[in-house]
Amino acid sequence: MEPIISSRIRFLYLFSMISLVFVHGYTLQTQLQSPSDLIGESLNFTSFFEMLVVNGLLRFRIPLLMLMSGYLMAKSSCHSQVCLIKSRIKSLVIPFFLISVLSILLVFVLEEVFYFNSTTALWVTRVDHLRFKGLMYRIFINPFAYQLWYIKFIFLLAVLFPVLKFLNNKIPLIFLTVLFFLWVFTEHSNLFIHARFSFFFVLGMLVYEKKVDIIQQPKWFSTSGFLALFIFLGIVKTYLSFKGFELMGAQAALVTRMLFDANILIGILLFWFGIDTIVIKFENFRWYERATKYGFFIYAFHAPIINLLNSPSLEMTKSIVGNRLIVFLIMPIVVIVFCVILHELVKKYSPGFFQLLTGARTKGAEAPHLLVFEPEFTNTYIRINKNLAHKYALFSQPLTY
Repeated sequence: MEPIISSRIRFLYLFSMISLVFVHGYTLQTQLQSPSDLIGESLNFTSFFEMLVVNGLLRFRIPLLMLMSGYLMAKSSCHSQVCLIKSRIKSLVIPFFLISVLSILLVFVLEEVFYFNSTTALWVTRVDHLRFKGLMYRIFINPFAYQLWYIKFIFLLAVLFPVLKFLNNKIPLIFLTVLFFLWVFTEHSNLFIHARFSFFFVLGMLVYEKKVDIIQQPKWFSTSGFLALFIFLGIVKTYLSFKGFELMGAQAALVTRMLFDANILIGILLFWFGIDTIVIKFENFRWYERATKYGFFIYAFHAPIINLLNSPSLEMTKSIVGNRLIVFLIMPIVVIVFCVILHELVKKYSPGFFQLLTGARTKGAEAPHLLVFEPEFTNTYIRINKNLAHKYALFSQPLTY
């Protein structure tokens, strides 16, 4: 794999995991169910800023992760379905189960020892009120660590991979068109709530199989132009989420939905083709290699902690002007630091459990990406000039997968 592709994936993975904490840490009173939700609370700087960040500018992450996952799974060294499933059981199923159980224990401790109210923070039944059936439901179907849906869905895609590959090879245009309409028109369907993202996974498979050039920027691509359009559409969509019903009635939901989808596609292109300058700078930082190792723990343990901490934090700071914005900006950082410390403690004092928890494939390996594979980080950090950067002479050697 080309080193610039490896480096983009590594950067976008870490960015996605960090931004995920902010997305789940919003302090709006409205519980967001879908991107076209109209916000039933007053429009002010805090509510607008949070909505812009959470439901306007950062929602391209999951589609982009799905796209990269499809690309990497198509590139997998596993040449049989048995090999693929075995590797995914180790890297996905076992971590899913352990994290789900640990999230229940964590919520139980916070409820019993620190008197956190999970009923209002998580909209769920207290752990000590769960019977056996409810406990199994919370472990396997709807975990307290609700972000685990991604792992569950990626494993399902691994199981279905031969079927997806067959359809992608035989009727690629028809298959991709059907999945595209599934993504666009099944927003409120519980049945397709996650399956909608299969469009991007299959698109990633197709990009690899057709050897599409994803290194060079297309001639029609402009980083500054796409960035301006990305922010502009995000602002318009966010404003309509508050005022759309007053301006255009029931049609506001459709318009915000269209703006939302358009911004996802623009965001994917912008953050894939337009971040090389940023990636280069980060690759030159010595701490960056270590930081990329924490992504999995941030993903695994940020929720439901962020939700449980937000409620008491808002209560304790209610006398402070702008407390909601302060909590929104500060609490995710606190949770990220907690996840980093937890990563170091578990790795140091229980390396065997660390391997199981992270799904590491080899002894001593770090936590794997949710993108199916963990890239090896080059040990060479080089300072480069702008001309070399444009030629992608960025690293000493390609990263292997």
